[in-house]
Amino acid sequence: MNYVLDQSKPHHRHFEQMTRIQHGSFHEKPYSDYLVAWAEEHGLRYLRDEMLNVIMYKPASPGYEDHAPVILQGHMDMVCVKEKGSTHDFEKDPLDLYIEDGWLRARGTSLGADDGVGCAYMLAILEDDTLKHPPLECAFTVQEEVGCFGAKALKAEYFQANRMIGLDDVGGGTTYVTTAGSQIIDFIKAPIWEKAAGKGYRLEAEGLVGGHSGVDIDKERGNAIKILVKTLYSLMRKGVVIQLADADAGMAANAIPYFGEVVFTADAEETVLQQHVLEYEQIFRDQLAHSDSGLVLKLTACEVEQAASRKDTEELVSFLRLLPDGFMHKDLIKEGAITTSSNLGTFKKDGDRFVMQVMTRSSFDSYLAMIEEEQILLSELFRVERNMLGQLPGFNYIENSKIRKTVDECFYQVSGRHLEELFVHGGIEAAYIVKLKDNMDIVTIGPLAPDEHTVKESLNLASFDEIYETIKLTLSVL
Repeated sequence: MNYVLDQSKPHHRHFEQMTRIQHGSFHEKPYSDYLVAWAEEHGLRYLRDEMLNVIMYKPASPGYEDHAPVILQGHMDMVCVKEKGSTHDFEKDPLDLYIEDGWLRARGTSLGADDGVGCAYMLAILEDDTLKHPPLECAFTVQEEVGCFGAKALKAEYFQANRMIGLDDVGGGTTYVTTAGSQIIDFIKAPIWEKAAGKGYRLEAEGLVGGHSGVDIDKERGNAIKILVKTLYSLMRKGVVIQLADADAGMAANAIPYFGEVVFTADAEETVLQQHVLEYEQIFRDQLAHSDSGLVLKLTACEVEQAASRKDTEELVSFLRLLPDGFMHKDLIKEGAITTSSNLGTFKKDGDRFVMQVMTRSSFDSYLAMIEEEQILLSELFRVERNMLGQLPGFNYIENSKIRKTVDECFYQVSGRHLEELFVHGGIEAAYIVKLKDNMDIVTIGPLAPDEHTVKESLNLASFDEIYETIKLTLSVL
C-alpha cells in the first residue's frame, strides 16, 4: 500500500488512515466502528453511546496514578466539499492526499484536518506506552460540523475529569477563549409544478473562493447563491417572466458557497438574457475586485419540462434575495472580532421541493433572536417553511485557566512562542462540555490548518508535529 505521510510518526499514520474511512457529518459510523475495533484490539476500556460518540479510557502511566485525570477531545466528522465536476464520492472513495512545500492537501476535496488531526493525536497518545501522563479520557465526538450534536449528547457520568484539552483548533499556536453561539436552519418551499412554458436556461456561478462561514465571513467573499438569486431577481424587475426548475448550489451550511447553478425558464430572447448576465457578472466583479475576483457567470440554453409556478418562483427568488446573509456586526473593543453573521450555505431542489440551509452566528443571543425574527417574517411573507435544526451556545472566557497556562508554558518550551488567545466567530463543542462538570477548565490547541471547509484546506506538517510535541509535554506535567 502506498502512503503519503511518514508512517514512523504515529499521528501521521493515524491521520492518513482516517482519510481512507468515511467520516462526513451524519456518516461517521464507519469510523466510529473503526475506533471501537481499535480500542478492543489495544485492550482499552471504551464507551460508545447512541450518537456513536466513542470515549476511550487509558490508565495513568506509572508514577502518575495520583494525578487528576484529563479529557482529550476531538470530533470525527469533516465538512465534505469538492470541486465542481468532481466525481469523488465521500461515502466510498479515500481522499487523494499529496504534499507540496511542507503542506498536506487533498486533490479536489476538503482535507478533513478539521478535526481529523485531533483524532489522530488521541490515537497516537493512546497507543504509546512510553509516554508519561495522568489518567486519560479521550472523547471522539460526532456531528460537530452540523451543530455539535455529539457533544450535546455527552453525559457527565462518562467522565471523571474536570479539565480538558480540546483539539479542534486550526491556528497552529492559537487557543480559542471565546466563541459565538449559532443556529442552523432549514427553509423549504414546496411549489406548484407546471409544464414549462418558456425557453429553458441554466445559469452557473463559479470561480469564487468560498471559505468557513465563521472564520472567513468578514472577508467579503462572494456567495454563489446570492449572486445567482440577485441576477434572477434583477431580470424579474425588468419584467422577464421566470419559472424555476432546478437548483444545486453550495455544499454545507457552514461553508460559504463558491459555485452553484439554477435552471429556469424565461420569456425573453437568449441574446437579451446573455447581455444581462454579462452586465451583472461585471457588477459582481467590480464589487469583489479586491476580495474574490475570479467570478464567472455562464448562461446556456437547456431543455426544461416542468417548472415551479410563476407566483412560487417570484416568492422564492424574493425570499432568497432578502434573506440576511454575510458579515453583520463586529466588536468595537476586541480588534478584528466578529460578533454577528449569517451564511446562506445551500440551495437545492430535493424531490418536488426547494431546500435551503442557513447558519447564523453571534456572541449575543439578542442578535440571534433578531435574525430569527427577520427569517420568520420573510418566511411568512413568502410562504416558506422554516425549521430549526440545531442551536449551539457560545463558549465564554474562563478566567485564570490553569490548564491554559500550562499548555501555553509547554508550547513556549517547544516552539519559543506563546499561544495567541482568540475570540472566534465560530462554535466549538467546549460550549457543551464546559457544562458537564463544576469548574470545568478547558483549553484548545491544534496545528495550522487554514481554509477549513473548502477544497483549499491544508495542513502544515511542521505545525502538526510541533503541536503533538506540545501535547505530550503538557500531559507529562499535568
